[in-house]
This record gives sequence, C-alpha cells and structure tokens, in this order.
Amino acid sequence: MVLTATKHNLQVDPGNPSEEFKAAMPIWYHVGELEGRSVANSLSAKCLRKNHGVVNVGQCAWIARRAIAIRTRGVTHTPSRGCRCAECDADRRNGCTDPARCAAMAQRFVSKLGPVWIPDQSRLNDSLSLTPRRLAANAVARERGEDVVLNPSMTDTAPVTAAFRVFGVDPCNQATRIPARRRMRQTQPQPQAVTVYTDGSCDANGAANARAAAGVWFEDLDPRNISKRLPGQMQTNQAAEIYTLEIALSAVSRSTPLQVITDSMFISGGLDALEDCPYPPEMGKGPCRSTRK
Repeated sequence: MVLTATKHNLQVDPGNPSEEFKAAMPIWYHVGELEGRSVANSLSAKCLRKNHGVVNVGQCAWIARRAIAIRTRGVTHTPSRGCRCAECDADRRNGCTDPARCAAMAQRFVSKLGPVWIPDQSRLNDSLSLTPRRLAANAVARERGEDVVLNPSMTDTAPVTAAFRVFGVDPCNQATRIPARRRMRQTQPQPQAVTVYTDGSCDANGAANARAAAGVWFEDLDPRNISKRLPGQMQTNQAAEIYTLEIALSAVSRSTPLQVITDSMFISGGLDALEDCPYPPEMGKGPCRSTRK
C-alpha cells in the first residue's frame, strides 16, 4: 500500500489548512516538518506517545504550552523535574518521570513545523474567505439571477482525509510552503471596475484529436482582447472555459475589481466548489488549480 501511494504521488495538499485542520494532523513524522535530525524515537518522544497519549498536533501543542510558565489550579508550572502543578502531577500518575522534559520536547516538535502547519491562533483570518454575510448575500443573488462575488477561499477544514491528493505531477514541499494570505491593500486609490466577457470552445470535444481555445473580450479595440490555444494535453471545452478566467485575471492588476460575464457553469458555480467535487481529470482540474493559485 505504501509503495502504491508513493508511486502515484499520494500526499496531503490542503490549500490553506484551518487551525482545526492543523490540530488534527498527526504530529509524528509530520509532512510539514522542517529538515533536521529526527527525535521521534527519543525517550521523551516515546513517553509522549505512551504516557501522554500524544497522537496529533493539537495534543502536542497543548502539552507544549507548559514550556512557558502557566498556572493550573493556582499553582504555577515551573520547567523543572520537581514541578508540582496539577498537570505535571497528573502526568506522573500516568507514568511520566519528567513532565517538564516532555513539555520541552513537545514544544520542539511544534516549533519544527513549517509556516503553513505551525499552530497560530492569533491569525484566524486569511483575508481570502468571504464573510458569512457575503456568503448569505451570494445565496440570495443566485436565486435572483444577479451577480455573485467569487469566494477565493483556500481554507481546508477537518477531516484531514479530505485534503489527500493523488496522481500529482509536481509534489509540493509542505515544509517550506508559504501560507496563502491576501496581500495588503496599497494606499493608492482603487482602480475602476472592469467588465470582461469570456468563452471557451473545443473542436472534436471528447475525441483524441480535440483542440481547445479560450478567448476574452473587454471592449472594442481593447489590446487586452485575446484568444489563445489551450496549452497541455487537457483539450476540453470545460478546461478552455476555465482557462479564460486565468487569461482575464492576468490582464488586470490584482487590485482591480473584475466582473466576469460568462455562460460557463464551471466558473459561475464557483471554483471553490469545483475544486472539492469528485470528477474525472478531463473536466478541468489542471486549469482550476492553476487559476486558484
């Protein structure tokens, strides 16, 4: 099973793991662990597994907080073998001979996680996900046939199994990945909103010799009006429709509000829903992933 998973590049690859997702990840041999000497088989690590019951990041982080002074039941924890705080006393009853040492080891494991994976309760908002109010407004707009705002959320929530990917051609280094965050707005005035019309087409759609193309139109004589052949082997009408969005986005600045007029359900239905739904790869997974980035 392990050999098959390796052969087909099975990996955990969430867009932007939520704090709940991070806490649910197994701490031992974590996919996002930074390079360095492994201490997973040290005496303290074995004690964390056997006597403290540590399995995931959340449990490890809870113990690691004792690496700094905390108070439990009126007694302040001290980083020493003889600490008499309530949590250290409970650990001794469970078989741990040096709770303070185990807390320091737990902190070491947590601190070795990469930027995407290290717990950070102080940063709960990535500034990408729409607020509940905006999501509710989108639901009303869909019912009325009005414009909806694309939800660019990259956040993945538990369970962890929902973020497994297979058949990947370019496995990502989870230890060095940078978290997906919206860039800070510049102080200069926001550009005027732009409207673009998009469409994709494909000759011999579904056949081995299919050839697809994508086109975008802003207005008459606009130099950004362009049509392009779809690159790669995924030559389908649906993939071309998604590719039009990538072309349109590359033609305007990041801060420009963009209204996309399209008859493509793959776009109007939301790329976030498209990313999560199960469908065969010829339906456009590649362009979808590229556009989300």
